[in-house]
Amino acid sequence: MTHQPTHLEKSIVIDAPPDVVFPFLTDPLRMVQWCGESAELEPRPGGVFKLTFEGGVVSEGRYEIVDPPRRVVFTVGMSGSIVPVGGSRVEIELIPEGRGTRLLLRHTGFDPSHPVSDGWDHHLGRLQQAVVGRALGADRFVADTIGEQHTMDTRERSAELAVGWLEAWMRFDMDWLRTRLAPDFTHTSPFGRFEDRESYLAAVEPMARKSVVEIQIKHVISTGDQAAVWFTNVTPQGGVESCDWVRIEGDVIKAIQSFYDTATVRAVLSPSEQRTLDGAAQQ
Repeated sequence: MTHQPTHLEKSIVIDAPPDVVFPFLTDPLRMVQWCGESAELEPRPGGVFKLTFEGGVVSEGRYEIVDPPRRVVFTVGMSGSIVPVGGSRVEIELIPEGRGTRLLLRHTGFDPSHPVSDGWDHHLGRLQQAVVGRALGADRFVADTIGEQHTMDTRERSAELAVGWLEAWMRFDMDWLRTRLAPDFTHTSPFGRFEDRESYLAAVEPMARKSVVEIQIKHVISTGDQAAVWFTNVTPQGGVESCDWVRIEGDVIKAIQSFYDTATVRAVLSPSEQRTLDGAAQQ
């Protein structure tokens, strides 16, 4: 799915002056009175903006502008979502109005499949109450509306990348692998452990071209940001029953742990190739 940028604006009046309202946009203890279950906030340009909601959904980005008590701008998004971390932009202005404050909100670049407008209506209503000292119950809006779908989307993506990983090796599609493996990708197998994408591909590609005749995928399960895929790696010496445990982060594969008996694979490789692979994995 291609993300299409979207835009909304909201306006509310809060019964308190801007200098009272502003800390509810920058102070973690005040923030969670109206939005989220926990908050990690660094209110300065480039500082962290991170909210965790009930159900474990995390919305994260960076502050861009912090101008107390008038204006705050931050980016926000969710790992594993159509809109990634920092992928949308929120601008909030606080304008004195009588003895209170008019809050103007503009949000651009959000995921149109999520109920963002309803979410802001819900949270801005809570903000109006929190600022004047009213005690509120738990904030369950995100958990009840986005959390289940976000978990499902992430689970589907982890399964898709786990299968794509094996299909790329069947085609020896190195472009796909360089695009879908994180630069700090780690791979652990009976041969050892690689700590980055380029050293892994440099060592494994020539061996794989010699040992992989076909990959027969048998079964895939996924949960959250992880997936396990069982398959048969067909080599010139016979089939090797294997399982890869895949962990994703957003749209890339962060780590893989491979389980298989190395005897058949080693039978295909020369002693020098085996030493090269063993040595590279230990570096």
